[in-house]
Amino acid sequence: MLERTLILRATEGEGALKSQVEALTSELVSTRDRAGKLQADLDASRSQAQANAKQAEELRGTVAADEKRLADADTALAAANALTKTQTDLDAALALAPKPGPSVVVGSNDAQQQEVVSKALGIEFSSLGDEARKQFRIKDGVKGLLVTSVDPDSVAAERGLRAGDVIEETNHQAVERPADFVKAIESAMKNSKKPALLLVTDAEGMVRFVALPVN
Repeated sequence: MLERTLILRATEGEGALKSQVEALTSELVSTRDRAGKLQADLDASRSQAQANAKQAEELRGTVAADEKRLADADTALAAANALTKTQTDLDAALALAPKPGPSVVVGSNDAQQQEVVSKALGIEFSSLGDEARKQFRIKDGVKGLLVTSVDPDSVAAERGLRAGDVIEETNHQAVERPADFVKAIESAMKNSKKPALLLVTDAEGMVRFVALPVN
């Protein structure tokens, strides 16, 4: 009887132990499955992180390239603005400069004759253009030859001629072109005993006669 009881208890213990082993085995398998899933998730996260890092590096390179292009554009814009200002200043200077008429230099001979007359009288002259009128504020009704500069050591300077004066007549002959003035002075030079008599108007409209020796 005792032996049967012991066998029965041993059988029951073995069954319980077997059940515990099966439960532990099942739990171990489940733990392994969870560990495998976690490992797969970790691998996926690592791959995504690497992809994100690569994309960030590419974006960083794009930003650096854009910043360089922007800096180059700023430099080009500054250079363009400087050129525009230089051109504007040049245009303003050209607008203020007296513009000679078309007959100031007709040919080499005319230019040489004009230079001879300029040196003889101590003045530089040109046709009276629109820009010169604006620069020296010469009234529209005034016509003649513009005095552009006067030698300070010349007789012309002593007798009050100055840049901006307009020579309307020379020896009672109207002059509007350098060639007209040169012709009149050359005619006076042939009779060196007589000075050249200039009818001069200044910017204020005051008219006066100025006699200049031509010998």
